[in-house]
Amino acid sequence: MLTLLRAFWYISLLQMQTAAIDYKAPLHQPIGIELILAGNFGELRPNHFHTGIDIKTNGKEGYKLYSIADGYVSRIKTSSSGYGKVVYIDHPQYGITSVYAHCQNFVGHVADYTLAAQEAHAFYEIDIQVPALALPVKKGDYIALSGNTGSSSAPHLHFEIRETTSENPLNPLLFQSLQVRDTRAPHIQTLVLYSLSKMGYRIPNKKLEFPVRAKGGKYTLIKDTLDVPADFCSEHGGVGLGLSVYDKYNGAENVCGIYHGVLIMNNDTVHQQIMNRLDFEFNRQINTHKDYEAYKKNRTKIEKYYRTINNKIPIYDHSKGKGILGLQPDHSYDMRFSIQDIAKNSSILEFVIRTLPGVLRTENTAFDRYDTAYFYPDSSYTIKDKHYQINILENCLYEPIERKISFKNGTLYLGDAKDPVNSAISIGLSVSPENKISPEKTLLYHVESKSYFTGKFDNSWFTSEVKSFGTFHLSHDTLAPTLSRKFKLFNSPQTLNRLSWTVKDDRAGLAHYQLFVNGKYHLLEFEHKRSELFADVKLASGKYEIKIVVSDAVGNISEQDFNYWQK
Repeated sequence: MLTLLRAFWYISLLQMQTAAIDYKAPLHQPIGIELILAGNFGELRPNHFHTGIDIKTNGKEGYKLYSIADGYVSRIKTSSSGYGKVVYIDHPQYGITSVYAHCQNFVGHVADYTLAAQEAHAFYEIDIQVPALALPVKKGDYIALSGNTGSSSAPHLHFEIRETTSENPLNPLLFQSLQVRDTRAPHIQTLVLYSLSKMGYRIPNKKLEFPVRAKGGKYTLIKDTLDVPADFCSEHGGVGLGLSVYDKYNGAENVCGIYHGVLIMNNDTVHQQIMNRLDFEFNRQINTHKDYEAYKKNRTKIEKYYRTINNKIPIYDHSKGKGILGLQPDHSYDMRFSIQDIAKNSSILEFVIRTLPGVLRTENTAFDRYDTAYFYPDSSYTIKDKHYQINILENCLYEPIERKISFKNGTLYLGDAKDPVNSAISIGLSVSPENKISPEKTLLYHVESKSYFTGKFDNSWFTSEVKSFGTFHLSHDTLAPTLSRKFKLFNSPQTLNRLSWTVKDDRAGLAHYQLFVNGKYHLLEFEHKRSELFADVKLASGKYEIKIVVSDAVGNISEQDFNYWQK
């Protein structure tokens, strides 16, 4: 009878599915403490925009997490990296999915369902789609505990709201039920000016930076008028602006991103961006939204207020153009930046651009027209040689990149490691007949990052996919992971509540791990940050045979067997 009622309840939820997102929905708080943020939606991160909000948990784990509305658990994932332990709940009534990441543990039926799935796979790391009727939840149900699992660097709740149909992340602070205290306006630090081609590509060695200062409630430059050389301008290209700016919320000093930015020239809006929603498909294009060179060099976060022709991030108002300013020599332009957070606290920067008399830049660079000595974002490339095979897909690049390829003494030199890529590059290297290592143990080594990559061996070629340019050569891994027990064993009865090991693997990386107690699988977790494998055990008095088996990504295996006497 209970199952039947649950089915009727779920069907009624589906029938309430709404097409438009209801930002006035009366949602429950995801955690039982004040929402103080360590990170906000759209914040600039390495290779991605932040797709949720990071809620501070007073530096500790174990706060109760709650379902924000009626719905059902749709996905559960447990991983040693990324979101760690994460649960996804669909809310058909509102057309949204809530996401709770870095959990310490799940509770109740969610915990039971997760453990059953892990035991069925005989592995801790799972990513499962949950049937809609399996785990229904009600608004305010206690579902998990906050934690620090996965790639989290400190205890907190990473919380997301996604549009269920598209899976696009939505800004949680747009929902009226999920507001945070914020009376602090964004802080503007630096203005940057670039010379651009008509496609929005940066012209090398034509970049100017200007410090910004606060004055009388507004932001100004040290000199209100910027003198720009005439050769920053061109007939079909122009000038682009960038801004280093951050925001902070009440109750914390964490540096966060901005919500809404507008660039106005001579009273006309020429560029506008707003952090309402993102799209995972284009999230890595953050590397074209920000000044990647400045970020790579000193972690300076400069957002460009213009778009290249290939930028598809869904945060821009396309009706206002690409933000490429078609300035002419010997002219003046009134400029205004308006920067606003989601609580409508705003900061203004006003200045004048004065282009100096002179001659326009001649549009004859590789950034203005196609040059066979360069790779371009809108093209794909397949390069074959007796030593190497390279495949670069269309939209792999953000800017034109000099076509530098050479091969010497078994090493491939491809481009420059400082240049970012949007998608994986396929690299194949020929394997010498003198190579005595078995194909299964072969790896591709990236010199600059000191990283190893697995791949496929086929007909004397080893091929791998990497998201980097740089220096590559073949390597191998014949060493099994090392295991070091973190607990002591005695020849007499003892009491242990947790078995743990330090595990290390310097090349291929840990891929699989299992624990067996008297021949039966027992859940074994991996905490990547601590290089620790651990299992919480509740054993009755008696003697037990314990076996742990770990393997790396190329099949090297380590095992430990021992007898344990539980007191």
